[in-house]
Amino acid sequence: MEMFEILIAALALFLLGFAWYTALFGKAWQIETGVIDEKAQSGMLINHGLSFLIMCTIACGINIIVNLYAPEEPTFIYGVFHGLMFAVFYAVLAMVIH
Repeated sequence: MEMFEILIAALALFLLGFAWYTALFGKAWQIETGVIDEKAQSGMLINHGLSFLIMCTIACGINIIVNLYAPEEPTFIYGVFHGLMFAVFYAVLAMVIH
């Protein structure tokens, strides 16, 4: 069941990104980044496939962070550990996608 939840989360993130970069702000994004239609469509399968794999990794990482262990008493080290885990599993991977 855990893998099913991760796939649903990754699919939701993928669909949100699809809506964001096509219907909502697609043309504005292309104008600001200087991407033309031909360049945006070249290598689309590889780009979308890698993005979905990274989104699966993000969802898996967030699942690990949330379900790793429940502390009896949150400490500074606990906060630092989860902050670093969040940076590795979310922030860095989100920058790789964009």
